[in-house]
Formats: sequence, C-alpha cells, structure tokens
Amino acid sequence: MREKEFAAFSEWIKACAADPKLRKPRLWQHSLVLLAAPESDQAAAFAKKAVLPAGKYRIEAYVDKNGDLSRDWKTMLGKNALVGTAEIETKWIPGYGKMTELNAAALK
Repeated sequence: MREKEFAAFSEWIKACAADPKLRKPRLWQHSLVLLAAPESDQAAAFAKKAVLPAGKYRIEAYVDKNGDLSRDWKTMLGKNALVGTAEIETKWIPGYGKMTELNAAALK
C-alpha cells in the first residue's frame, strides 16, 4: 500500500539528516543535507540557492537499532530500519526557529 500511496514522489533522495542523539526528551532536530544527481537541473538549482523547493514531500524515518552507523557512518539503513513514513507540505524556510515540524505520531 505504501508504494501506491507515494508513487507520485521521486525515487531520488532530495535531502537527508542523521544524528545519533536526541536534543531534549522526545525531540530530534537536525539540519538537512541537500542531494541531487550530478549535472541535473536540481543540482544547478541547489548551486544557485541551497533550499528545497516548496511542495509535498515524503518523509521516511529510520532507526539504527543494530548500531550499523557506528561501524560505518556512510551506511544506508535498509527497510528493516524503517519505522514510518509521512507526507508533508512545506515551504522549507531556511534558518533556525523556522523549522518544518513533523509530529512522530504522523508516521505510518
């Protein structure tokens, strides 16, 4: 069902964030690393202005239960680490205090 729900989204990862610790109880906060295929229109757009365009995004949350990232920080976590997905619509306004928020209860 998830594949059909999110079929309209790009398979290319647009941004990622990883941090092994929570800042406050029940809060995870981190900046995004923007990603684009080399020589793509998206790479050119990021070179001009490093911000994700406004729109709908699929958020995938992964938890490293096995400590794979502590052994190799470049590891991409697989489906067994996926704890939920959600769809959000946002403007991705840059700067501290203007964060896009997603309540973990929205993850399915």
